[in-house]
Amino acid sequence: HTHTHTHSTHTHTHVKKQKNKNKIGGDGGMEMDGSAADPEAEARKRAKKQAYLRQRREFFARQLMYPEWMTDIPGDLGSNWYVLPRPEGIRCLVISSRGKTISRKRSGTILHNFSSSLPSGNNRQRQPAPCVLDCIYHPQNHTYYVLDLMCWSGYAVYDSTTEFRHFWVHSKLSEVPIHRLSDENRFKFAPVPRFSATVKGLKAAYASDSHGFQMDGLLFVNKHTHYELGLSPLCLVWKDAKTSRFMVDTSDGKSVSQRQTSTLYVKEDGSVMSLEGLQVGSLSEEIMQQAKIKANAMHKFSLEGVEVSGDGKEHPRGLTYHAIGSQARVLPDSWSKVVFQSMARKNTTPNITDIAKRCAISANSNNDNAESRSSASSKPEVERGQGGPGLVAVEMMDS
Repeated sequence: HTHTHTHSTHTHTHVKKQKNKNKIGGDGGMEMDGSAADPEAEARKRAKKQAYLRQRREFFARQLMYPEWMTDIPGDLGSNWYVLPRPEGIRCLVISSRGKTISRKRSGTILHNFSSSLPSGNNRQRQPAPCVLDCIYHPQNHTYYVLDLMCWSGYAVYDSTTEFRHFWVHSKLSEVPIHRLSDENRFKFAPVPRFSATVKGLKAAYASDSHGFQMDGLLFVNKHTHYELGLSPLCLVWKDAKTSRFMVDTSDGKSVSQRQTSTLYVKEDGSVMSLEGLQVGSLSEEIMQQAKIKANAMHKFSLEGVEVSGDGKEHPRGLTYHAIGSQARVLPDSWSKVVFQSMARKNTTPNITDIAKRCAISANSNNDNAESRSSASSKPEVERGQGGPGLVAVEMMDS
């Protein structure tokens, strides 16, 4: 068992190859790679390669903006937020550059390497003018649903508002033949519907049978935030039993285990960390040695749930080491996910009625300001970006 530590709910935080060949002379003057004759050297070489590949995967995994889970409803939800129906599928980063398109899963591994009609996305477009999209791949209809746009034809908009980026998602995708299949476009792309988080917009997004895809909850994004790499409190995911088959984390969407499970990061000193960088527990040196727990790696933990102490701070109850995590995982779960999953098991998450009430209250109290912003920003302006943090991913894609 671990020793748990308390912390606040709303703490938010915003991650050469060196060749060393040792050739030795053999009989007849032949030269051999020393690593081939030395098992230890070969093992070191493999470990070095694995470390490099993991570092590379983690780099790409950190090029996405990850939502926190809605455990509390923002007070300005009805006036300053969008709501999007979230497609069920594989969250991925899509980059087109120099005549090819590559999609990478949240683990940083490649999902598809293909031709697309995105700028610079096929053999007829080899110019270094990349596109970077935040998508969910829906295997049932072989479609990439676009959540956000960070760069289009070399024009970076990471530092632009959500209002502008989402405007570009719809306008730019309509300019290219990305909605149909062809030799130059192996997968269809479609923008995810977007609504202002008014009562009317919430109702439209919540209608799970009207979007053409299986839903996996709702996504709320602040209208004025930039595209921030990593975890963002201005992007929130919410689920209930109507909008998601996986409101509670399960392997099959049906059976719910007695104890909640979570993937967390174990540091060298035994600290157990969440995606926010919060310490949620600790492992003694003795336990790490006995269980052969690898440091600086992902591991699965089980817990009874999350409880609130007298001073209002939350901490895990009964946090216990379970097993080594999946080798594909490079990022741990967020603390907000742990809290939401604990609430979901007790049916205490914010419900759609509570969210609608908050939308109505904040929309009414800010109605005049909201109308003036809407008329002034129907086509938001933006200054040319300076590259954006995620464009480094484009430069690495072909290496």
